[in-house]
Amino acid sequence: VDTFPVALTINYTLSASVQGSLCPAGNSNLAITVLPKPQVSFIPSVNNGCSPLNVAFKAVTLNYGQPDSLVFIWGDGSANTTIYPSAINPEWYSVNHTFYNNISNAVIYNVKMKASSGGFDTIVSRPVTVMPNAVNTFFTAAPNTGCEPLVVKFQDQSSGASILDWCFNYNIARDSCMGGGMIDTAGSTITKTFAAGTYTVALYAISGYGCAHD
Repeated sequence: VDTFPVALTINYTLSASVQGSLCPAGNSNLAITVLPKPQVSFIPSVNNGCSPLNVAFKAVTLNYGQPDSLVFIWGDGSANTTIYPSAINPEWYSVNHTFYNNISNAVIYNVKMKASSGGFDTIVSRPVTVMPNAVNTFFTAAPNTGCEPLVVKFQDQSSGASILDWCFNYNIARDSCMGGGMIDTAGSTITKTFAAGTYTVALYAISGYGCAHD
């Protein structure tokens, strides 16, 4: 087993002669070179986040012998990325990749890096977790006109949301909820009584992963 940090070359000399012969022995030289097995790793800038998640990957190589290439296998169906040693330090350029999640649950991508050096291949892997970023907000209000005090029932019909905040005094120009108009609720139905006037009602919906809102 080669434990040297660089390639190891061993020179062998083979001598052959005929027993009882006066002829000189014949010699042959043979050089055997043993390359060290790549010892590699890589470090992601983040290992979890909301979709779309852009991650920078930094390769770390030890005892690498004669470097050839590093191949990143993203695990999301996209094409692999191959990088080569840089001319100056750091030895390897960083590489970026963006991961997406278009479903309602978290997705774990098993990112692999394959190092090739001479006749050896070494593969290491790291998980990257991508949370969904999809909320569609919609609600109904009935009745939406009438005499005061007007009792209105609001029904949430959003998808992809687990946290709901109702605003019953929404200012469109400022894009904010005015005064004490914000109400937090875990339910999908809420009833509100209004005095005379015209009101703009808004619903803030946030995904359970904290990624998306509307």
